[in-house]
Amino acid sequence: MELSVDQRFWIVKRRLQGASVVFICHQAGISRDTFYRYWRRFQREGWKGLGTKSQRPHKIHRTPQETVDLIIKLRKTHGWGPCRIEGYLKQKKLDGIKPIGHNTIYRIIKQEGLNSPINEPRKAVGKTRFQRTEPNQMWQTDWKLTRDDEWLITYLDDYSRFIPASDVFDNANTENSLDVLKQAIKEYGKPEQILTDQGVQFYTWQEGGKTKFTKYLERKKIQHIVASKRRPTTIGKVERFNGSYEREAWRYPNHQEYIHHYNYERPHQALKYLTPADVYFK
Repeated sequence: MELSVDQRFWIVKRRLQGASVVFICHQAGISRDTFYRYWRRFQREGWKGLGTKSQRPHKIHRTPQETVDLIIKLRKTHGWGPCRIEGYLKQKKLDGIKPIGHNTIYRIIKQEGLNSPINEPRKAVGKTRFQRTEPNQMWQTDWKLTRDDEWLITYLDDYSRFIPASDVFDNANTENSLDVLKQAIKEYGKPEQILTDQGVQFYTWQEGGKTKFTKYLERKKIQHIVASKRRPTTIGKVERFNGSYEREAWRYPNHQEYIHHYNYERPHQALKYLTPADVYFK
């Protein structure tokens, strides 16, 4: 099985970051033999041995080269798909850059051999989503065990998807939940409500019992909303962020670099390709 240059770099980089061969093969959809073929090549020849940029013609008819170069850069740097790149170009209105449709962007990405693991753009299916109408009306939060065996906690503003605070820990406990929340409130003010799942860090089933988390919210006069187990999609926004984090954060030097990128640079489809910061601070 032949992999694109982008795929080869990805599997080697993940291995260097400590991911297991089993995990890498599962994520990339390849066999161990395929992985080790490129791993041995990397050990013999370094990054050069994984291949160079595609030698196929770079010019796409009727698309300015400056636009093509930027699309390739955005794909390689951030891993963005055609629709997100399209939204970014339309919102930024960069000098010398011509906004183009996502189908053309997909063809450019495909010609460069950078289309894995994305598929051709599909039409969006309409969904009904609840959403607050102002910043800081409600924050969602959730714990997530990452691929690096670290526990990620994030507080996400329901209206704007802006992340006032997020961090990674060795343990998912109430104390760490509160430390990150206090950091968020200190910098951005307190929300009216906080939505959590029924994790033991936030909630107790004991009749009349209250966690330290709940008691803190009561002192701050913040309403604690607990999602029902029957409706796990209630905290869907922060769970979707967790998915984006798993796919994208490895490209950045550290956790906070990715959070800054997510808040201030990454266009969001549900926000009409504005960034969360654009909406939160408007």
